[in-house]
Amino acid sequence: MGSVRMLGWLRARLPVRMANRLVFWRDRLRRGLAVWGLRCVQGRGVGCALLSGGWLGKRFKGLAGFGVRWLDEADEARVAVLAQVQLGEVFAPCPVNGSQVRRLNQVPAVSLFRFRRGLVHGRSSHVFLQDVAVIERLPEVWAGEHDYATGGLIINDETHALLDAYWADTPLMLDRALFVGGNGAHNFYHWLLEIFAKFGYLDALAEHLDGEVSLLLPQEVADTGNFLTCLRLLPASWRARIVFLPVGKMACVSDLYTLSAPNNVLFNTVGRGLSLRFFYYRLDSVLWVREAILREALSEDWGLAPLDRLFLARRRGSARGYNQEAVSACLVAHGFHPVYMEEYSLWQQAWLFFHARHIVGASGAAWTNVVFANPKMVGLSWLPAHLMDFAAFSSLARYVGCDLRFLATAVDEPDYLHSSYRVDVDALAAWVAAYVE
Repeated sequence: MGSVRMLGWLRARLPVRMANRLVFWRDRLRRGLAVWGLRCVQGRGVGCALLSGGWLGKRFKGLAGFGVRWLDEADEARVAVLAQVQLGEVFAPCPVNGSQVRRLNQVPAVSLFRFRRGLVHGRSSHVFLQDVAVIERLPEVWAGEHDYATGGLIINDETHALLDAYWADTPLMLDRALFVGGNGAHNFYHWLLEIFAKFGYLDALAEHLDGEVSLLLPQEVADTGNFLTCLRLLPASWRARIVFLPVGKMACVSDLYTLSAPNNVLFNTVGRGLSLRFFYYRLDSVLWVREAILREALSEDWGLAPLDRLFLARRRGSARGYNQEAVSACLVAHGFHPVYMEEYSLWQQAWLFFHARHIVGASGAAWTNVVFANPKMVGLSWLPAHLMDFAAFSSLARYVGCDLRFLATAVDEPDYLHSSYRVDVDALAAWVAAYVE
């Protein structure tokens, strides 16, 4: 069970702080075991016979060690460069009464790669070869800051990586495929901006494929209605070739093509803080996603009426709970309509954001829709003080011309990423008075 799912399960049965603490220590234990396993691969650990002897890993399948190769340095596998290296602006969350900080980050090339007998996981952008893990990295994240553990990858450093052998057990076998998956494929933000955005390069890569290939996608796409909706925008010739990679499996592809991400965020960090260096975006890619979705979303009203003021409410038991009842009471008193975005189709979510003039809500996947917002939209969100460099939604808002501001909140568990927190309702009311009324 993942940390977020486990946290929701525990919250339904225990006080919030106790649930936070239990998941925190579970994650600390996992990290400690992973670090020990990495030392074993490096020949520096004690009791390393446990590593591959069936005593570790999911369902005790053991762990497998690999060398590390960075994807951006895998020139021998690079078939074509579809977009060149460039500098891209990243924007920090703008405080209500402050100015916005921006940073120019290096954006790596969007490249098409080809590997022989590559092993891939639907929730990861990494490729495992016979004895090497080819890992997609962010160019300005320093050694010791990153944790690229996604999919079957348990941990890595600059030279070694560990794969949980459970995921590679009885893989799906394919002859030829273009793999379009990636980190957080189950999450709306990561799916839309990092994975679906790759389809903006389909026309450019077609001439570089050696014959017809399958399109390999994570099963999460088929299981999530709004993800599956995105595939309607693909040419029929590609939709006919889709193969879904089942959850709980990896795929071994004899002739594997894969695309690097046009936009990316560091999926895991070693420390608890963030940096603007942990993000990069291509403005043309972001705008391609916006235009591709809005073209369909604005073709009709989907049975909706425009809501000028939206409050992005969250279901009880969600990660990072907060004093939502007090926040909702304040906003409803000022004409805001609580909406649960997960109840709406992709087209409806984009339509609602495009027609709203004021949007307020906790930082989370629902704010991915800010990429569809009208440039006149004025919004407010909030983040724990130590995460005020989380630049995803603030950057998307800036790219489309919105004025999105942020409040810093006090957290219950400062050392835990998914800690509950408290929004200052007086500060919220002051923002409403200044920017809405």
